[in-house]
Order: sequence, then structure tokens, then C-alpha cells
Amino acid sequence: KEPTRITPTSSSILDHIVTNVSNNIMESGVIPSGFSDHQMVFCSRGLVKGSPLSGSCIKRIRLLKNYRGQDLLRYLNSIDWSNILSSDNVNFCADEFNRLFLSAVDMVAPMRDVRVRQRSEPWMNAHILAGIKERDRVFKCFKRDKSNSEMYARYCRLRNAVQRDIKFAKTSYFKTKVQQNKGNSSRLWDQLKSLGYSKKGSDSSGGIVLKNENNEMYDSTQVADTFNRFYTTVASNLVARLPSVTGIYGTSSYIFKAFYRSKVRPGVSFVLSPVSRHYVRKQLLSLDPNKSVGLDDISSRFLRDGANAVVEPVTHLINLSITTGTVPTLFKRARVVPLFKKGSRLDAGNYRPVSILSSLSKVLERSVHWQLKEYLDRRDLIYRNQSGFRSGYSTDTCLIGLSDFI
Repeated sequence: KEPTRITPTSSSILDHIVTNVSNNIMESGVIPSGFSDHQMVFCSRGLVKGSPLSGSCIKRIRLLKNYRGQDLLRYLNSIDWSNILSSDNVNFCADEFNRLFLSAVDMVAPMRDVRVRQRSEPWMNAHILAGIKERDRVFKCFKRDKSNSEMYARYCRLRNAVQRDIKFAKTSYFKTKVQQNKGNSSRLWDQLKSLGYSKKGSDSSGGIVLKNENNEMYDSTQVADTFNRFYTTVASNLVARLPSVTGIYGTSSYIFKAFYRSKVRPGVSFVLSPVSRHYVRKQLLSLDPNKSVGLDDISSRFLRDGANAVVEPVTHLINLSITTGTVPTLFKRARVVPLFKKGSRLDAGNYRPVSILSSLSKVLERSVHWQLKEYLDRRDLIYRNQSGFRSGYSTDTCLIGLSDFI
């Protein structure tokens, strides 16, 4: 009911908000602002208590304001790890370590529900805010007396000046950030994405809409279930399309065994050995604290800060997994984030799944990979001494486990 575009010669209602449930709209109107020749229109919608939208501004995070690594180390040193060190059950050790470690983390960095507040842009300064305030004041004066052309001209000058100041401040801010983060690709991309750029094919996993038959799904639970069904059946669906050639590609077939025997020398074997506490400590200290947290809720930062206190139970857990040939169930659980690749965003097949695993699972993976690399280095040295030819890793790495199987 109020004009949204005002000039010295006209007042027009050009901007609207359309709804088919007007009884849910608590308030609406026009906000007088001078940053454009169009005024802002707004409405406030009533939300049911407990609905997903009503809690969208609340996040559960760990408070790190008073966190110190020395405090975490002190709590970890006071924990009795004997139940883990005396157990030969991999899953029990992993679950018990997770419980005890998180109990210490909760003491120094407790979980809290916080309300996320919208902050002003980082390039805003006192000069720009003062200009905005003066611009809006002049615009209000002009609205009271639309025949005052001098007041309108002054408003236009102030509006243009504020826009120039914002553009200059924003440009200077990003130029400085890009120069500061040239050597850090992660921080550089964070700055570019805040400016509106993103890596090719990247996309936020929030707000994804998928199409199932002829219906579009907006509910996050339905979208997650659709992704889960697609990712867990895509392999079997692809295999079902392959031509059926009975017996040739089976692991027990003669052709299969003969092929891999021709690639691996007789007598070649590979056995994983337990790793040392020194190696595990080195891997814990090398964890990247900026990596995402897995479903175990243990950040790499806490593992790195408490490495000296947890090296013994972690070493026992890693070696128990190696000697028993069992990966803890906790290490195999992942938080899957779908990233858009190309094509239609309504098709689940156009999203690439990225699995965020436990940080400790990376230590186990490195322990196995390190031993495999050491074995390949020794094997290539023997081959090179015998034949003068270096075969390399890429050709035979996948054959080591199969040689033992055969």
C-alpha cells in the first residue's frame, strides 16, 4: 500500500510480495532506505514452534574461547587407559577410546547451542557507515518534501558516493586478502567463494532439491534418503548391465589366477607388521587441524594437542587392527556430502559423494600405506639389481594382496 519507487515527479508501487497463505503473514510493509531508487519491501511469516525453520539460527558448536592444549593434555594424562590396553577386541577399543577422549574434550571445550548472528561485511568501516546514515537522513527529508529538487540532488550525490566508497573498500579488502593467502590455497578459495566465485563443480550440500519420477523433493530427510539409495545401489546396477560371462572373471577361475600369477614373481609375499609408538606420535602431530570432523566428533586439533598422552592407546588400537585384519566399525562410518558435478541439479547421479571419515582412520590408513611403500621400495631395489629395470608402483601395487590370496 506504500510506494516503492519515489522520484520528484512520481510515486509508484512496483515491488510486491505474493503469497497464497496471507493468514500466516504477521506483518508487512516498506522499509525506507536510500541505497537504491527502489525501496525494500518485507514481510514476517509466523513459524510453528519446533519446526525446522524456527531453529535454523541455532547451531551446536564447541566453545574454544578458553581452550588451551595444556589443559586437554592434563585431563588426558589423568585417564586410565587400561581397559583399552588389555583388550583384544578392535571395536571395543575404538568405541572406548572415543568415549574417554571425548570426556576429556568436553571438560576443556564443552558443546553449546549458540544463536548465529548476521554480521556486517568485513570491509565496512566508520566512514561508510556515517555516509549511509547521512544518505538515509537526506532521503527521509526528501520524502517529506518531494518538490525540493535540491534535496533530491543531494541525496543522489550521497548515494553515489556511498556506492563508490563501498566498492573501493571491498576491492581493497579482497586485494589484501588474496596477497596474504597466495601460499594457502584453502584460505584463498575461502576468500574467492565469499566474493561469489567457487571451484568448478563445487556446490553446497544444503538446500538441494532432487526429482523422483515427476515429483520434486525439498525435504532434507527425503533428499538424504534418495542419495543413500542411489549411492548404495549404483554399483550393483552397473554390474547388472555387464554381459554375463560365466566363470571367466571369477576369483576362482583359471584365467583369473593365471593372469595374476604372470604379474607376480613366485615366492613374493607381504605381511603387515606392528607400528611403533614413535611412528604413531609423528602421525598424530602431523594431522591437519583444519580438516572436517567425522561422525566420531573428534577433531584433528584435539588429537594433535593430546598426542603425547594418547600415543599408547592409539598405537595399541592401530596394531590390534593390523594383527587381527579388522578395521573398527567406527572408522568405516562416514558423513557423506554430495557435491554437484554437472548436468541437472535435480538428478542424484550428477552429485559426487565425498566421505568425511574419522581422523584416527587416517592414521591407520597411513600406517598400512607406509609399510606397503617400504615393501615396494625394497622390491624395486631387488628387481633393479637383478635386471637393471625399475618397474614402479603404479603397475603392481594392486597385485600385492592378490598374490597372497592366490
